[in-house]
Amino acid sequence: MNVQTKDIPTRAANREIENIRDEDDLKKTIMIGHDYVDTIFVRDAARFMELTGITRQKMAIIVAPVMSSGHLYSLLNGNRKPNKREHVIAIGLALGLSVDDMTILLKDSGDRGLDTRRSIGDTVVIYGISNKLSLIDINDMLHEVGADYVLFD
Repeated sequence: MNVQTKDIPTRAANREIENIRDEDDLKKTIMIGHDYVDTIFVRDAARFMELTGITRQKMAIIVAPVMSSGHLYSLLNGNRKPNKREHVIAIGLALGLSVDDMTILLKDSGDRGLDTRRSIGDTVVIYGISNKLSLIDINDMLHEVGADYVLFD
């Protein structure tokens, strides 16, 4: 699987920020940042899919309770920004990612990653990953403990 990424050198990005003159320049700079985050997410999701051997079709079946296959494909193609952490967690669970890899995928989407100090939900997700629980089992546990988020209702 070959996913192209945009390279934004740090010095060039910093120089661009230093040269912001008006609101239009600021908006352009912000859009570059969003494109970069989306591209990192797409690249790493594709890499994890290749490593785990999970196809888009199989992933669509696994994450069906959380999102439609069309929405999943839009995220994986980079046509939509992954703005719900529950969607990213569902993708990571479908891929069978480790806690470290799940954190990478969450951070790629612009999220803070898994943090047991901030979230009961994150504690449940980490427990579920560590014990190789299914997405549905983890979601049931999130409901049971009254976590700060659930993957689906």
